[in-house]
Amino acid sequence: MSYGADAAGTPLRGPGAVALAESPYLRGLTELDLYGQELRKRGAQAFAAAYAWPRLKRLGLCGNGIPASAIPAFAANPYMRSLSVLDFRSNDIRAEDLGPLREACPNTRFLTDDTDHPVRLVLLPEDEP
Repeated sequence: MSYGADAAGTPLRGPGAVALAESPYLRGLTELDLYGQELRKRGAQAFAAAYAWPRLKRLGLCGNGIPASAIPAFAANPYMRSLSVLDFRSNDIRAEDLGPLREACPNTRFLTDDTDHPVRLVLLPEDEP
């Protein structure tokens, strides 16, 4: 299931994300992408606390304005341990901020802007204008 910033025109934000997380109809989800839903800190914390989907393997939270200070809420939820991938790219979270979450979820792969797909641009003399 994917819910992007332009999917419905209005982002979920915190209350909508919590309602989604608490929905008994989504317990069988295996993948969820919430791109650009403006969760920010309180919304992310509330979503992390409400989330209870034991079959979910991939959770994408890209571009939600989530700060590193929200990480302990994710680490506190035992259901996070079922995730194979948790994507925090395009948020204010760096790999070094994930300590508590890495301890709580040792088998999860975490994606942040500084861990995967580093881009290095090299201009060679023959490429110069």
